[in-house]
Amino acid sequence: MGTEILPLFLTLAKILLAVVALFAIFTIIAAALQYRKAGNDEVIKTEMKGHVINSLIAIVITLITYLLLNSIGPIFRVFF
Repeated sequence: MGTEILPLFLTLAKILLAVVALFAIFTIIAAALQYRKAGNDEVIKTEMKGHVINSLIAIVITLITYLLLNSIGPIFRVFF
């Protein structure tokens, strides 16, 4: 039973990770546009830099998680 459910779980997790990565990319684009629109307002520029950095961190975490999920499948097949 567990051998049929793991590939489905891994596929759903990868789809969720793709959605998270897309959301982070859209956040970076929106923050970059707001940064350019801010002009000389340093408060908004600082806030937008924070959004970009947080989104980049989210993308790195997403990629690490994706790599871990890709390594779980072959390891599971070796043991079971």
